[in-house]
Amino acid sequence: MLGGAPAEAITVLITGSYAAPSGGSGGGVIGGEAAAAGSGITAYIPDGDYANGILNLEVVPVAGTGPARATIATTTPVNSCAANQNTGTVVCTDNLNGIYLINGNTVSSTLTSSGVNTKTTSGGSCTTCAVLVDSGHNRAIISIANNINPTPASTPIPPGPGAYQVLNLANNTLSAPISAVGTHQIAESFGLKAGTNTILSANEQGFFDLIDFSNLAAPIAYSFVGAPLPPELDSTTVDSTGIMISGGEDSANLFLADLSQATFSPGSNPPTWNAPSQFQALPEFDPSFGYFRDGITAMAIAVGSNDAFLEDEFGVAGSGAGIGVVKLPTSGGVGTPAATDWVVAHMPTTPNNASWNMTDDPHGLTAARANLAITGNGVAAGSGLKGTGFLVNKERTYLGVIDLDALLAAPRAANDAHQLDPNYPALQNNLITYIPVNPSTQTSFIQNGDFNNGFGFFTTGTVVGSPQININTSPVTCLPQVPSQFGNPFASLNVPNGADGFFQQQVTVPNAAGQVVSFKSWGIISAVTVTVSVIPSSGPAQMIGSFIAPQIMNPGNTCSGLTPAIKTFSLNAFAGQTVTLRFEATSVGLNQAIANFDNLFVGTGS
Repeated sequence: MLGGAPAEAITVLITGSYAAPSGGSGGGVIGGEAAAAGSGITAYIPDGDYANGILNLEVVPVAGTGPARATIATTTPVNSCAANQNTGTVVCTDNLNGIYLINGNTVSSTLTSSGVNTKTTSGGSCTTCAVLVDSGHNRAIISIANNINPTPASTPIPPGPGAYQVLNLANNTLSAPISAVGTHQIAESFGLKAGTNTILSANEQGFFDLIDFSNLAAPIAYSFVGAPLPPELDSTTVDSTGIMISGGEDSANLFLADLSQATFSPGSNPPTWNAPSQFQALPEFDPSFGYFRDGITAMAIAVGSNDAFLEDEFGVAGSGAGIGVVKLPTSGGVGTPAATDWVVAHMPTTPNNASWNMTDDPHGLTAARANLAITGNGVAAGSGLKGTGFLVNKERTYLGVIDLDALLAAPRAANDAHQLDPNYPALQNNLITYIPVNPSTQTSFIQNGDFNNGFGFFTTGTVVGSPQININTSPVTCLPQVPSQFGNPFASLNVPNGADGFFQQQVTVPNAAGQVVSFKSWGIISAVTVTVSVIPSSGPAQMIGSFIAPQIMNPGNTCSGLTPAIKTFSLNAFAGQTVTLRFEATSVGLNQAIANFDNLFVGTGS
């Protein structure tokens, strides 16, 4: 995979003029200008993971020229891919013992790993589990299970610690399995410091091993002197500065260590390593904040930009599914490393109007420092190298491309300096764009119905007074039974003392029977009247529904016990027409006269 990325599910191959300059060390940089034929960026995305068993992988052009869009047929479920940025060879592993070598959109050969039985993770199981490619040395590092059948046999087979194998891509030979320290489990998602031939193996039991495989005949595994560390370490990656990071699953603790200052004690039992390090708390990544349901889990560094890209491992729509960028130090070698800035955000609604769900295990992201730009809902050659994140959704319908520097520079929320302003539409401002992988059939005909893209695709307006029209991500005090609302964007119309405001969107209603508009709505203390109207292309507005939003809080700030209403109104009279749907609220109350909206849907059903 790209330098700085841990062993994850997807890879991005960057060739020709899009590539970063060759050279460097640390985590490895994207390979040279005279790389594989073509000049562009191509993503290789497995359809399978550790749990779903789906065959095949997708070749998805991102920008420039290169391999054509294709589905590569496989006989086993592929879980991870990584690319040699100099030769263009892509290495993919499957859930069994298979290793696929791919050039362009063709399988050139298959190999067999030394994996035995299966390695179990929180997201499934695998025999050949993950892969990283060291482009500079033309080799791949692969993680495998090594659960040996005991004598006498037992069921289930006791878990083994797992191991790594080095694949020489010059002659397609595999090394003998390389173990971590003693009985330490290998990492779920390992990293590589290519310049020093070091595997970064941090596991969920809190042990952090560095494995020096400079001499494949006698590799040395070192244990961190402070292990076991308190949190579960899920994913590890390193920057060209030598700054290495790992995440505490189910927590907001980011582990940082400076490997440029590392010391090693090969003569101790076991061998140990140490370096200036710390756990730094980044509160916005805590599960209680709402963006990262599982804390700091999946990550990749865009080497050379000092940008670390993070996603929520098991996040689903309305419960996590957040992304983040952490700015790392621009140099190592002095003191204890610390993140200098960070921001969390939600992935916007996809072009087929679906909310974003993450990929589980293995993680579906990578990052690179590449010469590209997001513009006009697309990706093209840029004016310079920048940190870029790549993320695929669980359904494999879209590849998200994220401008990491732009996300860091975008406006922050008024009440939190490390949260993207929820009213700032990421798609329209070219922070994020989507590229189809396997586009699904469109099911909802309203754009951004979950407000993950702020008020993107909507317009807002005032009828009377001074309504406050916002996107809110704050926890809903009287909805503890709906934890998915925490950190989940929703539209809020604050209309006290007779104020009247609205948001609206132009929609083409399908020309078929059974068309409806549906949504979730709730109020706070004062009664708020909500009206839903259809404004045809010609003629007056027509109200199709009106109601009082359920008031979930009493005047004394106690919870009323009411819950949000799911409202559904027929659009059959407008089938086949392009109309504007308006959602309007007004109130004569003064005490929190607010109506909230979420999960807007237009189509058949709800």
